[in-house]
Amino acid sequence: MVHPRFTPVAFFVVLLSILMFSCASVPDISHEETSSGTADIVEQEPEFPLIYGRGTGASREEALQAALLDGVRRTAETLLGPAVSVSSVDQLDRLFSADVSDGADYFKKGSFERLGSVSRSKDQVEEGIRGRIDTLYLIKRLEAAGIGGDLFTASADIPVLEDEAPPSWLDSLASGTDASRQESSAVTSLAESAMESAGAVEKGSLDLERLDLSSGERQRLTDYITSMKFMVLAEDGEDASSVDAASVLTAFLDMRGYAVSSQENLEAVMNGQEKAYEAETEGKIGVLQWTAAKLRADIAVTVEAEVETSNAGGSYSGEALFGIRIREVSGWKDLGLVRSPRGISVSGFSTEEEAAATAIVRGLTEILPDITRISEEGVQDMLVQGISYTVEILNVDDTATINRLKDNLKGEIRSMRHSLGNGSLKLNIRYLGGVESLENTLCDAAANIPGLENISLLYQRGNSLTFDVFR
Repeated sequence: MVHPRFTPVAFFVVLLSILMFSCASVPDISHEETSSGTADIVEQEPEFPLIYGRGTGASREEALQAALLDGVRRTAETLLGPAVSVSSVDQLDRLFSADVSDGADYFKKGSFERLGSVSRSKDQVEEGIRGRIDTLYLIKRLEAAGIGGDLFTASADIPVLEDEAPPSWLDSLASGTDASRQESSAVTSLAESAMESAGAVEKGSLDLERLDLSSGERQRLTDYITSMKFMVLAEDGEDASSVDAASVLTAFLDMRGYAVSSQENLEAVMNGQEKAYEAETEGKIGVLQWTAAKLRADIAVTVEAEVETSNAGGSYSGEALFGIRIREVSGWKDLGLVRSPRGISVSGFSTEEEAAATAIVRGLTEILPDITRISEEGVQDMLVQGISYTVEILNVDDTATINRLKDNLKGEIRSMRHSLGNGSLKLNIRYLGGVESLENTLCDAAANIPGLENISLLYQRGNSLTFDVFR
């Protein structure tokens, strides 16, 4: 019989076991003196609203920076509104990256405090903060980055934001636990055996030696593949089995070290953004591809699942069948459909829900290597052709400088065409690597060329970058 929707207790016992980490807690709940001074956040000040932030990193300081920028980024999105925030996601990503911004700069002096840190795994620390954010400074930084247009200049008043209420994650930070990652000993062995079966899946394990690449390109390709991001969702959001299977696959990919966006992330992006979608795309690309691009996903995975259970003498058995569609996001290329083999069943359970949930875990474990292999091969094939970028360099108009730049870029660029006009150089480039990698490559190539040594990125929108040489 086809199983009914899992009860929350039965399914999430299994799913939470997948998400379980063996970790030691390092509670740190005391107020600390920060580099800005001792926190003083009692009195409400309209231009300095109280916000909370939460972040993770390989060290406490890295996690602190992530937490600060988390609070700043959410405040910026509140000021901008959902439509502008979605259309400016690339610029916001850059402005609020740890390479560009120090999160502490956005807070009123002496106002932020560390709420504690917890080790979530052997190489991941979580940190929480609260503090009073300097709204005026934040707006100035947004305007300087070209984000929001004249949204803020229409009024001289500083937008008034209310103090944030204490978030629900404060309790888990204080106790050293995470409600989404609680240990369940009843299915610990199931999760461990599932991950052991998937242990042969290694990120970036493709054979790149056969490809005609420079050493720099080969390294960038490896870096890109190992950091690629998935978006995973159910083919039918109303189908219980498909939704549950998508949740399990998301958990597995996360445990393999991939960044993953889920159905909830997709719904958050799409909430009220129909006009933004139409304005940006004019309907030329599908809404799913647009959303995946907004989530910065490289691979979109849709999951269709059918689970059957049976009962013999009071013992339940289960079998799950899957159809996993994989697409490369930039060109929306269909990379393939992974189907699960029949005959992979589980048995010996006291409830139907346990049998169904375990069948999903077992079935996805079997096909996980195929899903990651096809995804990596698809990204590799796309990258080897080179990602298309448009680059404009202002205040460059002499042929000798252009020729030197082209010579310095040999072996780093797949192909390049250029044109001159209105005192600027325009380049159509195919490059094997991401936006930040291209920025670094161009700056390195220009560093020893007279007139280009001060080159710096002015702004970036999608795959379009504009530089100035500041002569």
